[in-house]
Amino acid sequence: MVAKYPDNLQGYLWMANTASAKDPDSELGLAKPKFQALLKQASSDSVKYVKEIHDALRYLGYEALQAKRYDEAKAYYNRMMNLSPEYATKAHSSLSTMYMTMGDYSKAVEENNRILAIEPGNEAAKSTIQYISQLQKSAIPKAHPNEITGVISDSSGEPIPGASVRVKDTAAEAWTNARGEYKFVMPEASDILVIGAKGYKSIEVTVTKRRVYNAILEK
Repeated sequence: MVAKYPDNLQGYLWMANTASAKDPDSELGLAKPKFQALLKQASSDSVKYVKEIHDALRYLGYEALQAKRYDEAKAYYNRMMNLSPEYATKAHSSLSTMYMTMGDYSKAVEENNRILAIEPGNEAAKSTIQYISQLQKSAIPKAHPNEITGVISDSSGEPIPGASVRVKDTAAEAWTNARGEYKFVMPEASDILVIGAKGYKSIEVTVTKRRVYNAILEK
């Protein structure tokens, strides 16, 4: 059909879909050139052939995404977005999938928020945002239950770098950084912290259930 009627778009569409069916995982690269030919042919009238253009862009974007050619995939999806308002949601959804594949969750959320700006009731976008939120929360490392932190400063409020924070009668010890901050994990059943620094009087602080122990040292 294409040979006899080179302007007949259906022939290009059938060849592209047939190639896609024969190579569903895109391992052989059969469909890509067919969809590229379809896209070129359909672009002669982007209004009349908007559905065929969308089908070609959707396939080519997905094929590029699978191959991790993210810039290429993004270009196809952006082109899909500009076809008409009808296809904007599908384009944003595809971009969301791409960003999630890349691990860029903040941009994936942005794309779903754009979907909700178009379709406030879109449940798929709401569900994706909720999923990303849960995924990010689970990725946040949890502090050790015996970890303590604090800031050691002098009477004027200036931080003391290099101050020692030690659990009394143990070797468990931490030192403050340039901002007077420290962090370390105390041994079980710790009772008293000994806090000191060169040129300052050491003090003892009773350990409770608190996780933050700030202290002021006097000279």
